[in-house]
Amino acid sequence: MTFYNCPFDHLLILDFETTSDGEKHDYPFEVIQFSVVPLDLEGIAFNKFVRPVVNPILSNYCADFTGIKQEFLNAADTFLVVYKQFLEWLQKNGFQERKLAIVCDSSQDMWRIAQYQFRLVRETMPSMFRQWINIKRTFDDGLEDGQKNKLVGKSNIEKMSSYLGIELSGKAHDALSDCLNIAAITQKILEIGCPVTINEMLCCSAIVSS
Repeated sequence: MTFYNCPFDHLLILDFETTSDGEKHDYPFEVIQFSVVPLDLEGIAFNKFVRPVVNPILSNYCADFTGIKQEFLNAADTFLVVYKQFLEWLQKNGFQERKLAIVCDSSQDMWRIAQYQFRLVRETMPSMFRQWINIKRTFDDGLEDGQKNKLVGKSNIEKMSSYLGIELSGKAHDALSDCLNIAAITQKILEIGCPVTINEMLCCSAIVSS
């Protein structure tokens, strides 16, 4: 990102959607949509549905919340297969791990969702997922005292886009739409001149802020 205050060549916006029932806090959620959008390149988004194995049938709540249909998941690959497809997508498009950073709109996608999902399939958490840019934290750092409590919206995406004057596109809780909206937010933050770099990392199952 040569012209911006960012040390990485590429920023990859990532969002997951997961299974849920809308009630149980200890529900064994699994990734059901895995989406990644490069900030600086158009037309090469990674977007895959993922077949859950613990609870293979979507709850009515989850289907309504995400808009994902059961038949999409029935035809999808399981998480590890999709993750390997993601690695192939990175290689095909020339993305090098040491020159990229993952961007999310909170800590949840990496710290909670990815960590649990990799434990579920008995795989080590990949190094590229152990550090990321929480763009909401970057956004909050640029606010003046008292502004944070005046933000309008329910989700982080709604709050940031409303403040920055960005019109949201697509459908909320669709991972690809969320990625595109987070990308627009990240682009605006870069244009303002805010430093955008790694600000959270996973270490011994805890989040460390930098």
